[in-house]
Amino acid sequence: MLSRQLDDLLRDLASAFDRRRADPRAGVPSALLPAIDQALAACITEPAGEPRQIGLAALVGLRRNLFPSSPAYAGDAT
Repeated sequence: MLSRQLDDLLRDLASAFDRRRADPRAGVPSALLPAIDQALAACITEPAGEPRQIGLAALVGLRRNLFPSSPAYAGDAT
C-alpha cells in the first residue's frame, strides 16, 4: 500500500513542479496535501525501523514546507 501511495504522490509532485517550471507564479496544488497525508498514513503502518523513520521525516518535511499554514496532521481524525 505504501508503495502505491508514494508512487501517486511522486507523480503528483512531479506534475506540480513541471507546472511551476512553466509558470513560476503557479502555486502548490491543494490536492497535494491529502496525497501527502495518505502517504503519511500508509507509512505509519510500516514496521518500526530506519526506513520508516526516514520516510516519515521526508513526508513531514514535504508537508511542512509545501503547506506551512495547514493544520497539523491528525491521522484518522482528518
